[in-house]
Amino acid sequence: MSNPNSHKNEVYVFGAGLNRSIFNPYLPASPPLMEDFFQIAMRINERPGKPFENELKPLLDYIYNNWNLTRNDILTKPFNLERCFTVLEYQYSNALQPGMFVSLIDLFDLRFKLRTLIFKVLSQFNGCQFQSDLWTLGEILFMTKPGIITFNYDDYVESVIEVVSQKRINRDTHLSSTLKGMSRIRNSPLRWNRTLAYGIAFDIVPSPTHLPYLNQYIDGNVFYRRARNKLYTRSILKLHGSLNWLRFIPTDATPPSLPKPRGVWSKDMESQIILSHAEWAMDQHPMINGNYVEPVIVTPDIYKSKRLEDPLFGKALLPLWKQAGNYLSNSKKLVIIGYSFPDADDLVQKLFQNAFSENTLEKLIVVNPDSRAVEKSKMLCKFQEVLQFNNLKEFLEKGVPLFNRKRSSNIQ
Repeated sequence: MSNPNSHKNEVYVFGAGLNRSIFNPYLPASPPLMEDFFQIAMRINERPGKPFENELKPLLDYIYNNWNLTRNDILTKPFNLERCFTVLEYQYSNALQPGMFVSLIDLFDLRFKLRTLIFKVLSQFNGCQFQSDLWTLGEILFMTKPGIITFNYDDYVESVIEVVSQKRINRDTHLSSTLKGMSRIRNSPLRWNRTLAYGIAFDIVPSPTHLPYLNQYIDGNVFYRRARNKLYTRSILKLHGSLNWLRFIPTDATPPSLPKPRGVWSKDMESQIILSHAEWAMDQHPMINGNYVEPVIVTPDIYKSKRLEDPLFGKALLPLWKQAGNYLSNSKKLVIIGYSFPDADDLVQKLFQNAFSENTLEKLIVVNPDSRAVEKSKMLCKFQEVLQFNNLKEFLEKGVPLFNRKRSSNIQ
């Protein structure tokens, strides 16, 4: 799908603060930030059935042993998720030394539980994005087709764009026609298809039935070789990975807290990247064809650059970082929503510094109530004009008309 109406000089950058526009009234809560992740996870876990207990209990024990913080302490004052990941990764690296086997196994399982907890917590807000200001933003993104760079693991933005773009179809007719072997590789019933929107081709993709409960997958080569299934020229670049990008967990690396997988393992599975439906039962760890899978995400710690040394992470993410540099280097209008350039994201800061070493924005818009984040954005970008808004609602009401205002005749 070509994007003839793409605003090629416009780029949006999203951080976790974007999701503060989403609210689940049944929890009640918004998706977490670094500082309140454990607080929100603990509050949700108080619901009947304690959905996160398997992950949360050992993690809270770990926090108590390392920081002497009780459950009540964590509920009443911030405890940064990045801090927890950093110490956990540091201890795990040390445990790789000879003679540390017992400690290594425990830390290996804790790392897995913490990544799983992120997935489970963010999944609690699926569907709420459609009742938020994110819907209006999705309409703008679908119509203008700018470049998008995001550091969020969730797929809230993608799901809104999909629903905004959805055609009217007869689902019964479509379902019956797509369950006949190769005939399932049909034109998507969506005018915007996330399988083409991430800037990379996946090895395994969801069947184009777009009915997640069927949980069917097909070979990515089969999907992408069709003439219509070419990657979009303007992508959603998820530089820290995504919860709906999965990798197979090797059988010999199965976390101790999981039963032995029943699937057959093959060597080529080590390098495969799967685009998933992101619809999983909360009471069991996700599997595909009898093998465990886990999200391809760069966890929030000071060792982020090391993740790119993993061949699979390099395969998935390095091309996106290059594309992101090109987006920023050629941008004239930039909107940064909910991203604060944390110190641990040194690679991101270098990305911006390099992009704006020669490029000057005509307009920079920062959507963030934190004055420090605004100043950091201004420091890393060169611009002619800057505007600041406290939240997404204010930007949509006041900033969008200003963002679209032409400053000179050479803006296309």
